[in-house]
Amino acid sequence: MPRLNPDILRTLSQHLSETNARLVLDRAMARLKLPNEQLSDVDRARLVGELERAAQLFLDPARLVRLRNAFNGTAQKPQPFALEVSAEHDVSIARVQARKLCEQLGAPPLIVQKVATVVSELVRNMVEYTPGGRIELLPEDSPRPRIVVRAVDRGKGIADLALILSGRYQSKTGLGVGLVGSKRLMDRFDVETSPLGTRIEAEVSW
Repeated sequence: MPRLNPDILRTLSQHLSETNARLVLDRAMARLKLPNEQLSDVDRARLVGELERAAQLFLDPARLVRLRNAFNGTAQKPQPFALEVSAEHDVSIARVQARKLCEQLGAPPLIVQKVATVVSELVRNMVEYTPGGRIELLPEDSPRPRIVVRAVDRGKGIADLALILSGRYQSKTGLGVGLVGSKRLMDRFDVETSPLGTRIEAEVSW
């Protein structure tokens, strides 16, 4: 087995399991017949291209982009997002941003859909049932990727909160159904409510 290039292996291991990273790098070096010693710039560029092609077997498109950026030294840490909510168009703005942050973190498609759905539901609730509020999306990539969604409104609070979250509440407006559905999609879903407003914090990781 060729001696593996440490920096390239380190980058690969951040996106693949250590076993798969070693396997992909070993096969790429053998396929290109690269020397075991320090690679030239030309050889490194050839190797990176081969690794990207091989990694397609293990990574979805979003994660592949992150790997490519890491090799190119252009990886950017996803930044928190906040939006003051007051109108219907804010629903689509928040949803698009939620999808973008998840994809930057390399989230699988199911997680992307979950987060986008919950964000849409929380923002829509603010628009329909309160004078407005604020939605925050907080991405983290360590120790494992996760998204924290924080929604704070200026409404009059949620009556019968415990009953609503239990799933037994019969609502004519759909508010309870949306909250319960959002709770089921996330790993954590905490709600604090009072006559001064409601604060919801939800989290999902992968």
